[in-house]
Amino acid sequence: MRKHYTGEKFAGELISGAMTTTDPSHAESPTAGARTSLDAVLSAASELVLGGRWDAAALLLDSTVVDDPLDRVRLALTVAAVETDRDFWLRTSGAEEALKRAASALETAPDRAFAWELDLLRLRRDYAEALFASGDAPTDEGPTDPTGPAASVIADLTNRATELHEAAPAPARAGWTAFYHGLIVDVLAGDHASAPAHYEEALALAERWGDDVLASYALRHLGGHTQDAGDLERTKDLWERSTVLRQSTGFVPGALAQQILLAVLARETGDTAAASALATEIGRWARALGIEYVAAQADGLAQS
Repeated sequence: MRKHYTGEKFAGELISGAMTTTDPSHAESPTAGARTSLDAVLSAASELVLGGRWDAAALLLDSTVVDDPLDRVRLALTVAAVETDRDFWLRTSGAEEALKRAASALETAPDRAFAWELDLLRLRRDYAEALFASGDAPTDEGPTDPTGPAASVIADLTNRATELHEAAPAPARAGWTAFYHGLIVDVLAGDHASAPAHYEEALALAERWGDDVLASYALRHLGGHTQDAGDLERTKDLWERSTVLRQSTGFVPGALAQQILLAVLARETGDTAAASALATEIGRWARALGIEYVAAQADGLAQS
């Protein structure tokens, strides 16, 4: 069973989505040069978030001033994505206000694709709230509240994931809604039989459109199912592929969470020395980033 299989968040990917959803009609506008500069800022913020540098990303965005209404939307969405990501990893609570500010920006410059991105950010936030219901560290076996989220909460999240999937502005973005649908039915509802099909769809779209972060998530959760089925060789392959993708994209918190699983697998296959050594290093990195629940999981593995 996936006792140490953390249900970690989806760092950075929605920031890149907000940056790349642009209005072609603005390409030749007088502010095109400023927009290029904003692209660079948002790209840098995305890289900082992938590296677990949320404070630096927030500072960069807070110091950025734009005049174009749609650029204000892009900036506000990126701030909301940073805070949503930070809330998951560090258990902070900045996303709510940032999401409200993004919604206000959209009211002044309505845009269907950006509105979709905002709804996906809200789904991310609400999924995380359900997962962290009791205030303890989550596992991929389910939420931390032993009673689990209410059936109405799960139904609402499932319906929203389905609607977002159908309305995705691009096939690459549909991969994320497929993945979230899988998470909701798998981790929150406990419907382990139907979840892999959603992960497989997410993986296929990620590989087709070159989204390595999404691919790493799909591989991670597919590996959880092969682990449950007792196929540890296949599990190791999937989890190592996920780890390599996270390392190659600079997704530091995700790589640490993924290496937790490799330490679990090493222990399950009898290599306790390797499990302890790997867990010790993970704990040091996680604590340096302030990700205490990952550090606690690593400490537990290092001492077992």
